[in-house]
Amino acid sequence: MHSHRIERDCLIVKLSENSDDLTFIETLFNGNSKHLILDLQEIMELNSTDLLKFTTFGKNIVKKNSFVMISNLPPQEEYIVVPSIQEAFDIIEIEEIERQLNI
Repeated sequence: MHSHRIERDCLIVKLSENSDDLTFIETLFNGNSKHLILDLQEIMELNSTDLLKFTTFGKNIVKKNSFVMISNLPPQEEYIVVPSIQEAFDIIEIEEIERQLNI
C-alpha cells in the first residue's frame, strides 16, 4: 500500500510495505514534480539491500534532481536517509543550491 502527494516540486510517496515492484511510482512522477521523497517510516524491516534498491530506482527516475528517503534508521553514509520530511526538504534545497553553483 502507498499514498502520495506533491509538495514543493517533490513527489512524496509513503510506502507501508516493502515491495520490489515500484513501477507505479514512475507513473506518478510527472511534470508536476522534480524531486522524489520516499517515506519508508512504516516499513519495519529495512536493510542495506533494500536501501540500495530504493536508491537505484529513485535516482533513475529523478535523473539530475534530488532523491531522499525518510526512515527511522540510523544515518547511513552511502544513502540519503533522513528522519523527517523537513530534513528531506532541507537536503533537496541544499542540493538545488549546489546545482545552481555547479558544486
